[in-house]
This record gives sequence, C-alpha cells and structure tokens, in this order.
Amino acid sequence: MIDSVGIYRKANSLVQLHGTRDTIKLAEASGVEVVPVDCFNNLLGMYVYRWKHRAMFLNNRMDEYLTLMVAGHELGHDIYHRLLICDRFRHLLLPLSRDL
Repeated sequence: MIDSVGIYRKANSLVQLHGTRDTIKLAEASGVEVVPVDCFNNLLGMYVYRWKHRAMFLNNRMDEYLTLMVAGHELGHDIYHRLLICDRFRHLLLPLSRDL
C-alpha cells in the first residue's frame, strides 16, 4: 500500500530543507538527474532507477507549469520507491541494530 502521508511529509521536508517549491531544483538537490528529452510524443515524463543512478526524463515540449507538475510527480516516484526499499529491508536491519 502506498504511504501517501509519508510521501507528503518527505516532500514537505525537502521544501523546508532546500527553501524552494521548484520541483526540478528539489529533484536535482535530492540527487535525481533531470534530463529533458524531445523524443517523447504522448509521454510527459518517466522516472528510472538503474545501477544506483536516479533520473527523471521530462518531455521538453511541455510548458513551464506542466513541467513542474510532472517533475513533482516523478519526484514522488523517487520518494515512494526509496521509502519502499527502506520498509522492505527494515526487518534485516533491526537485528543488526539490536546487536550494537
């Protein structure tokens, strides 16, 4: 199940940390490479995580407001998938922390 409250809190903490609501700046500050592409026809954006590299591809034919909205959506994927990984491996980390 998607933890929408967790994503919302993480997004707000990024805004507080970086002092902006510009989703492209937030993505870049979070370590996500933002790549404008002109080969998308109907696709607005796409988030990928491969080989420990996080990137979002954004259709460069969109206006500024739609670009920021799509970048925010893709940043949500980054936040969600990172939270999901933490939850999946938490059971592996807990025994290690008890031994400390």
